Amino acid sequence: MNGLVHHVVEWTPSAPSRGPAVLLLHGFMDVASSWDEVADVLAGAGYRVLAPDLRGFGAAPRAASGTSFYFPDYVADVDGLVRESVRPDEALFVVGHSMGGTVATLLAGTYPERVKKLAVLEGLGPADTPLDEGPRRMREFVETTRRYRGERHRTMRDLEEVVSRLRMGHPTVDDATLRAHAERLRDGSR
Repeated sequence: MNGLVHHVVEWTPSAPSRGPAVLLLHGFMDVASSWDEVADVLAGAGYRVLAPDLRGFGAAPRAASGTSFYFPDYVADVDGLVRESVRPDEALFVVGHSMGGTVATLLAGTYPERVKKLAVLEGLGPADTPLDEGPRRMREFVETTRRYRGERHRTMRDLEEVVSRLRMGHPTVDDATLRAHAERLRDGSR
């Protein structure tokens, strides 16, 4: 897509196809396989499901040191995936979480003729965040990102430390799912 080699996971329907392709876009610090459980259910119901690792995450290309990707880059990549993988006459449902929700919203606004349905999960910030807090929270994000840019991440001792760290951010997710996600992060698989 767009001159770069991207990692895209595809789940094919186990039943006769019900029509629309479903595109799942992950959030910041996630990967395509974050959607495994959702995609399995959708494929089992007859949908063809696509989920890319967005630039900078998983097996997707990384930004050069000291640079970043911008939302137009993500939208262009996803548009390229749609053009390569979804027939022009095929309906497209797009689901995005967090950063992927923002990308999904921009894609749907840019190409409304392609996106038949759009679902956004936490794509515009937490629902309980007052509008006047948005600039402060964006500033926190930008300054935190700037502070850690170029810094090497600490290597965790073992898989259990990774699971424990994931549990802090996702306390309602069961240990088996967290462990499976940690193993995929470790070995770089989907």
